[in-house]
Amino acid sequence: MNIILINPPQTYPKNCYDKSSPRACIPQGLIQIASCLERDGYKPKIIDAFTISEELLHETKDNIHFGASWNSIKEAIKKENPDIVGITNQFTSQKDNAINTAKLVKEINKNIITVIGGPHASVRPEDFLESGYADFAVIGEGEHTFRDIISYMEKKKNIEDINGLVYK
Repeated sequence: MNIILINPPQTYPKNCYDKSSPRACIPQGLIQIASCLERDGYKPKIIDAFTISEELLHETKDNIHFGASWNSIKEAIKKENPDIVGITNQFTSQKDNAINTAKLVKEINKNIITVIGGPHASVRPEDFLESGYADFAVIGEGEHTFRDIISYMEKKKNIEDINGLVYK
């Protein structure tokens, strides 16, 4: 089972962003999920949009895109050829970036399972599921739920038995 966990880039309106203080943060949730998966014998990879590119600041007419370009992220996903991708959404203001990341995954291969978690997914999972790009949304802590999704994919667990999961 090839597993990727992604911390997407962030986008801010130009008038609300101070270039001297980027808002990157350590993807603690993804690190915890990866640790649990490693304990179970899996070898997940983390793609952190804030570390995979030399060029981290991209300006458009109205916005500042902080993190790797969408093309760099897409190439990193293609390189890993995952079976399942977990995407964190740490801030409600960044939910569109989580959805765009899931969209990239589905453009590469519509059969890759996409899972989105984080605070916004816990409160409004439908925002992700209704996009058509997320297969699952995790409510609450994702360490056990993500492992359970993998067990479901490996036909070791019934989907109805997974706590903290919302799906289409």
